[in-house]
Amino acid sequence: MTIDHIEDLKTLLHIKIPDSKTNKSRSFTVVGDNFINIYRKYVSLRPKGIKERRFFLRYGNGQCYRVVMG
Repeated sequence: MTIDHIEDLKTLLHIKIPDSKTNKSRSFTVVGDNFINIYRKYVSLRPKGIKERRFFLRYGNGQCYRVVMG
């Protein structure tokens, strides 16, 4: 999943999961301030100027590393 698959609409998150093994795209929404705030904090920790578009990066010791998870 890349950062382009998540759309922050202020009161909800709209997530689009592209084709997978089943050849079907999926989408869903996330509501609730707690979940949205966790997402925003995760995004805010992302290093500036990183070219990697994947959403999940490796975090440790309060830092984000430019290494892809998964």
